[in-house]
Amino acid sequence: MKYLSHKNSSSTQYFNIKPDGNTTSTIELDFSYLQSLDSKGESRYIVGGRTYFEASVFGNDIQSFTFRGFFDQEGYEEPKSLANKLKSSGWLYVIIALCIALVIVAIVLVFYCKNKKEEASKKANKDKLA
Repeated sequence: MKYLSHKNSSSTQYFNIKPDGNTTSTIELDFSYLQSLDSKGESRYIVGGRTYFEASVFGNDIQSFTFRGFFDQEGYEEPKSLANKLKSSGWLYVIIALCIALVIVAIVLVFYCKNKKEEASKKANKDKLA
């Protein structure tokens, strides 16, 4: 939870605003700072190749307009999970088969030991009676 309070702000001012209020512009953001903080373990800005953002616009006759979303990291490929790696290599099925075999062996062993105990108990009772 300690990362939820971290934020990195930047601001840009525009002075050539059209009187009708419709001005189109572009803002360039440098994510290398966020990437360097994440690689050092000091923050968690970029998760799964995505960076969350919120944008607000303030001006005359405008109190605020907020937009939020995610920026996707170009070329980011999600790493394969261990289960998918095991499944694609065939090891997942080997592990499942071994687990099932282990459970069956445990059940057989329990019944075998229980049967041996009963036989020993019967033999002890016969020896007492004789």
